[in-house]
Amino acid sequence: MARRRQGGRGDQPAEPLGSMSQATGPLVDGTKVCARCGSSDVTRIRMALRDGRPAVFVSCKACEQTNWFALGGDGTPLDRSEVLGP
Repeated sequence: MARRRQGGRGDQPAEPLGSMSQATGPLVDGTKVCARCGSSDVTRIRMALRDGRPAVFVSCKACEQTNWFALGGDGTPLDRSEVLGP
């Protein structure tokens, strides 16, 4: 039985599933502390963006700031239009 390809992923390999309760490797640049308030009490979730690029979603528990960072990026948060679309 052939598997259907999910739209928007292109030819990128699937992002491996991880655990939200266990570390999944080294921190991505820009995700150690909140970009707004500097708190280290943040939630990090590895994910794949709509175009298949791997990224990390970061949510701050202190100020509720949210950002996405590209794996292998320079630590600058991605623009929301890159993540959510137009």
